[in-house]
Amino acid sequence: MQYPHVWELGASGAEGVKEYLTWTLNDDQRRLSAAEHMRYLRIGMHFLTVAQRFDREGNVIDKLELNFWDEDFPAEMGAGGHAHARSPHLWSFIDPRARQTVTGISLLPPDARSISGVPAEERLLTVLTKADKGDGLGTVYHPKVLGKRLTLESTATLPPGTEQEFTSLYIHEVQFEGPGTGVTVQRQGATEPDELNTFEGLTTYKGLTPDEAAQVMEHRKEIARSNEDTGQRLVASTVLVRDLDFSPDQMEQRALPVPPERYEKLGEGAIRSAERLMKTHAIL
Repeated sequence: MQYPHVWELGASGAEGVKEYLTWTLNDDQRRLSAAEHMRYLRIGMHFLTVAQRFDREGNVIDKLELNFWDEDFPAEMGAGGHAHARSPHLWSFIDPRARQTVTGISLLPPDARSISGVPAEERLLTVLTKADKGDGLGTVYHPKVLGKRLTLESTATLPPGTEQEFTSLYIHEVQFEGPGTGVTVQRQGATEPDELNTFEGLTTYKGLTPDEAAQVMEHRKEIARSNEDTGQRLVASTVLVRDLDFSPDQMEQRALPVPPERYEKLGEGAIRSAERLMKTHAIL
């Protein structure tokens, strides 16, 4: 059995998560295959690409992922605010006592100055050009630091069972607070329209200055040239907002593999969280 495996999620909810993870863990070949395809990002998130759909040109036009969060694997580095290359739809199945927080981040104009009483934060504005060859192992990241920018940020705390939809232009940061293992089902559609990653799209819709957009366009050309023999396809250039001490070498180019026993631990923990969630919702 090899991943990605065709699997539909949505209305099946926590019960579907439990059944799928149980199915992978109850067979040695499926368990090892899932472990080989799980990847880890140092922001504290593990992910498993469960299914993908391609167009005739080989581009991914739909993707389904499980994102795992666990108190035993805390973030090693700040996630920062980020946008997506696609517009994801997420379902959160976590322990009833756990919480997720989502911080929405707005970029202020490049000439904005701090005003007393307004909680603006100065961040590094970075654009992350993403590439993917559809192997289910996640995106390759190519960050380009553009400079400082003031931001306005607001945070919401989300309980278990939350359903969310994000536009690809929405800059946000997601954090998990235990106990237990949280799993978020992330359904992603087609990548951004090509127009959003042109000079006009970057300046009009992504809030970049003409100089910043020109830098990003040149960076995209460099990446495309270097990827000619790798099979990686440019996906999108998305906004990333990081702390002022961020430098590109702090971000791994691609998510890291994990040992098989970690998949087992996260899968079993997510099953327990799903069971507790179903029991709590049944009482409610």
